[in-house]
Amino acid sequence: MKKKWVILCCLCVLAGMSFINRDFFINCHKSLYQQTRKEGEFVAFVRVKNEIKTILPCLESIYPAVDHIVIIHSNEKDDGTVDVMRKWCHMHLRCEIHEYPHFVIPANDPRLKNNPNPQNTLAAYYEFGLQFFRPEDWVVKLDADQIYFTPILKATLTTIKKKTATNDRFLFGTWGYNTFPRQGKLVKFKEKPNNGIELDHYVIKRKYISGYSQERYWEKLKSDTLTNYLFEQSHWFHFAKTYKKGYTQIAADDVPKDLTLPLSKKEIILYNLLVQPLLKRTNSPYQNLRIE
Repeated sequence: MKKKWVILCCLCVLAGMSFINRDFFINCHKSLYQQTRKEGEFVAFVRVKNEIKTILPCLESIYPAVDHIVIIHSNEKDDGTVDVMRKWCHMHLRCEIHEYPHFVIPANDPRLKNNPNPQNTLAAYYEFGLQFFRPEDWVVKLDADQIYFTPILKATLTTIKKKTATNDRFLFGTWGYNTFPRQGKLVKFKEKPNNGIELDHYVIKRKYISGYSQERYWEKLKSDTLTNYLFEQSHWFHFAKTYKKGYTQIAADDVPKDLTLPLSKKEIILYNLLVQPLLKRTNSPYQNLRIE
């Protein structure tokens, strides 16, 4: 009887130690994984700023499709996104987060007209993120305010892997629906219903990126001469918080109705099948958006 009590006590102590040191074991596991990453992985490049409504469904949508995730955020006050994604990333092996030590002027911001300090530009911010990629990594540029069609993204990366088995000098473009929540309803931008067709969302080997330049309204990828390829399939729904044109920014709820379009039948099916379940599972504030 005494022996049984001793064994029981030992088990309780071990269980308590495992619970207390759960973070220690997780960190050790992540550290070991980082050291054993393979060459030629697909690594998501995610820049984050005040994306509390979409960060979790976004990460959940891309995690099954990529080999690894690199997240960067700026050194600014935020809406709670950083804490949320840190907790998520802590519990997911193939994820890392890095803080850029400066504030960053967003795209289309009027402050860009006044020749801002280079360290505060998107170009410098993006180049900061590049240091966490290895030369043979595929950089998969993704946005935290977009929720991805997981099986389509996964199929695209599989296609890239096959297509580049003997030649990797490609800049692959991906695109999605340029949607935004307006007064409780998900709609599209009328004059630009698709986003990414200019190859500003891309998959490219890190070794072919020479950096970024700061353009008038946003950053621009600088790369060696490559063969461009744009996929036919759409990859995401955008959940933009503002309407941007030039240096003008309008909050999504204030965008005039005549600048919007309703979703098509195909888009409604994609939303119901691939996006809304993620919104509900992560308890996103967008989970009850109307689709008409």
